[in-house]
Amino acid sequence: MLETYTTVLTDVSRNLYRNMRDSPILYLWFGLMMFFSVVMLAGLTFFMIEAEIEISLDDVFFTVFFVFLLKVSYDFHRHFIKSDAVSYSLSTPVKHSKTVFEIFLVIFWSNLGLWVLLSSLYSVTLIYLGINMGYPVEYLKFTFGVMLACVIGVTVSLHFFSSKRYRLSPAVAMGASLYYFRDFSSLLVANDGGPGHFSVLTGIPSIILYGPEAPHLYEPLSPNSISLYAPLSCSPCLTAYNHKNSPCNGDNICLKSIAPNSVLKKSYEILEKHT
Repeated sequence: MLETYTTVLTDVSRNLYRNMRDSPILYLWFGLMMFFSVVMLAGLTFFMIEAEIEISLDDVFFTVFFVFLLKVSYDFHRHFIKSDAVSYSLSTPVKHSKTVFEIFLVIFWSNLGLWVLLSSLYSVTLIYLGINMGYPVEYLKFTFGVMLACVIGVTVSLHFFSSKRYRLSPAVAMGASLYYFRDFSSLLVANDGGPGHFSVLTGIPSIILYGPEAPHLYEPLSPNSISLYAPLSCSPCLTAYNHKNSPCNGDNICLKSIAPNSVLKKSYEILEKHT
């Protein structure tokens, strides 16, 4: 049933075993480096807590999130786009979407397992140092962030590197990430596009910059969304009536006419209102 899943998992295990057999000292050193890095990070956390230095969970979360995002993107690129092990699976009548999903499962469970292993080592070290680790909600949020990073990382890798140009619902992944980040964000500044419109669903206040398109046609119907627009004579220019040909050849004079100070001023007003 999960032939590709088994094939990729076997190939990864075989390669790991062969590399460890060929270079045992290197892999031992790498394992010790990871172990001591996590222990040293736990020790640094202990020092900051004892010294009453404020630790921003948001900064820690985004660091973990983007590390796993980059790792998952690389893993998928290596195990699908550059892999010889899945050549047979892709040449069979089995749908490619099923093959992609099974490869995703391998990467998802391996990275989630890595997160559980490293976070457990980190937590055990802090408990040994006498730090109370009674934060199950925060841990679940971090775990969900790693899971979300797996989904977005695979989507990014497929979108940018696959010759087939697969689309695994990047809009859904973007919307899910924005909805999750609502607890960590106070304001979104974006141009007219997906993130600005998705932010309406999350309740995050947003400033959307318009130029080639007009806000009176496409701006979100939300009191939390503010549109900034320079009404030049050539704007809006990307319409069906002119075959979406811009007179400035993509120079975006309309967007450049929106002064950064006006965006900054409006940002401060929104942040003062919501804090």
